[in-house]
Amino acid sequence: MNRKKPLVRKDGGDDWILAKKRKTMMEVVWKKKEAEGERRLHFHEFSTLFHYCVIGAGSRKPYWCSIRNFKGSSSVILLRLDCTDFVMEKIKKFKFLNNFFKGGITIKFNSANREDFWLKMLNVADGNKELIRNILNETGDPFEKKLPEDPDDMNRLHLLVSLADMAQHNYQIPGFRVVPSKEMYKRVSKRSPIFVIDCEMCLVESGANAVTRVSILDECGNVVLDTLVVPEERITDYVTCYSGITKAMLDDVKTSLKDIHEAIKVLLPDDAILCGHSLNFDLEALGISHPYCIDIALLYNLTGDPHKKTGLRNLSKSFLKREIQNSKKGHCSVEDCRATLDLLKEKFSKGYAYGNVIHGFSTGSVPRREIKKDEDEDDDTFVQTPVNKEKSESKSKYCSNCKAKFATICSIDGCSCKTATSSKCAKCLVKEAKDEKEKEGEKEIKEGKLFDWIEITKKTDIWNASCISKFMTHSMRTMFCAIKDPIYFIKDCTNAFCKFLDASKFKSFNEYITQVGPTCIEHKMSLLEHDLDFTKEEELEEADKSIKYLIEDCIMQNSLCSVVFATEKESIGFVKVKD
Repeated sequence: MNRKKPLVRKDGGDDWILAKKRKTMMEVVWKKKEAEGERRLHFHEFSTLFHYCVIGAGSRKPYWCSIRNFKGSSSVILLRLDCTDFVMEKIKKFKFLNNFFKGGITIKFNSANREDFWLKMLNVADGNKELIRNILNETGDPFEKKLPEDPDDMNRLHLLVSLADMAQHNYQIPGFRVVPSKEMYKRVSKRSPIFVIDCEMCLVESGANAVTRVSILDECGNVVLDTLVVPEERITDYVTCYSGITKAMLDDVKTSLKDIHEAIKVLLPDDAILCGHSLNFDLEALGISHPYCIDIALLYNLTGDPHKKTGLRNLSKSFLKREIQNSKKGHCSVEDCRATLDLLKEKFSKGYAYGNVIHGFSTGSVPRREIKKDEDEDDDTFVQTPVNKEKSESKSKYCSNCKAKFATICSIDGCSCKTATSSKCAKCLVKEAKDEKEKEGEKEIKEGKLFDWIEITKKTDIWNASCISKFMTHSMRTMFCAIKDPIYFIKDCTNAFCKFLDASKFKSFNEYITQVGPTCIEHKMSLLEHDLDFTKEEELEEADKSIKYLIEDCIMQNSLCSVVFATEKESIGFVKVKD
């Protein structure tokens, strides 16, 4: 286990206390890739941060920022100031505001429309689980319609993850920031080929996990693709003890995530079934969605709890009598693929219930010491390790065609990927297969054999949004909405966990903040709005004092704070967590 460096108390103790606090406080970090010096968002993108901090998994997770140390925010407060051009030009005169939001996120919005702003903030776009449930309610499970009516005794079709299970286990469907693995798909059958996939990951500057290696094997165990991948963001932790990846390995590698998307699209057949252990995590990291999936973590279970998956290392030890993931040099994605493939073969050989306590499997055939709750039960978090702590020497692999570096020879002794691996990079593999694939695709489309995964998930009006008041359901999740004419945006104001106040009743900004500020601390979410039609700098100073009072005296620590300035033509927002 990697231990974090202990905090050292400095003279007076205050620095130590602050340092310790920063380790546990929530933090919002920008991660959207954009033009140099610009941070732009649409209102619907901006609103996802606030919805997620209040509602959690019931809403869409914001893609444009990373929320570090997120265990739930104390509260969320948003203040929109409808102002004159004079105020917008003098924002730097707000001394407290600029000082407080220093180190936070500053955003320029692509619109200044007030109505659109509040419509997006007061309506929550359906989360992934809700979207899938909507599909089931509207059209049933589209995958079931693709299966043969009377399949033979257990075959690969019985092992596919259903759409309901996809919802339960956070599988992605095509949509915003998630692309389908292929443009079109064939009908799946009991003869559809299976491909096992596994990814290694690192931590990047935004705090997110990013793919650094991808391995794909066919069901015969042949390596279809094994390549290193360079993330778009700067790597802060290679997590070598898990990933097996070091800085030296990625030096001079040019393969990007887009190259992997293209490789999967071209190299895999149109009816390919993807198999993996906790496959949803790999697909999420890759940013893709696939309709036909087999998840070993759902087929095997030694815990008896469907929400607690048994880790691949323990499954391999229990059912294959094979030790994996025990090298100090990290994991190997090819080795993990082989273990996953062999577990799948065991399932085919011994039946659907084999290895799954939930389906009646008896653990009597598995040694007791092997079914303990072990350290490799699924966890999508990493223990932090220094970036350059371990730099194991590795021999680079170069493409036999273009001579570009694309992989390294595995440093794990005896690993099969030392010999059984691809000799070409992803780009060259795609080039070789693309022409033939395109010809086959054109022929099959004419014959009507292919279907569009995106169309299946969008053929009905399922991309809905729900009024935010619907999610305010108990005393720990309440909303205070004190904007101008709130009834215009929220028709049903009968929810006991929501409080509404018309901000237009207050003539001055100072009076408004003095009245509504104390109420904010009583609610999980506070949405505020007032006009700043000032023309003098002295008025700006008074407004800055009111903002200071609101943030310092009316908001708890670990609360998400935001102030948005908007004129008729432009709007700008500030975001930070109060520490």
